[in-house]
Amino acid sequence: MSQLDLTYNNIGPDGALSLAFCLTRNNTLRRLMLRQNLIRDAGCEALANALASSNSSLTELSLAANGITGVAAQALGTMLASNNTLCRLDVSSNVLGEVILHEK
Repeated sequence: MSQLDLTYNNIGPDGALSLAFCLTRNNTLRRLMLRQNLIRDAGCEALANALASSNSSLTELSLAANGITGVAAQALGTMLASNNTLCRLDVSSNVLGEVILHEK
């Protein structure tokens, strides 16, 4: 399977945590669509951590309209600094606010 569209499935933070666990073992999924699933900051941070540490196949991720704030945006920024394969990240329709990323 190279694509998984779970748009409008109300998976919540717990579902995102389960997906994050799966992503650490994934080597085939290229596109993951999670629009409008209420994953919130906790779910987003779990996904970001999974993508920062071990996933090397995902090229597109939609996290649009999930109640994500600047708190989780920090985790996404950190992930983007180390993930070489993710080319497209959709975080539209979230209230990220002003996010300042610090260089290490």
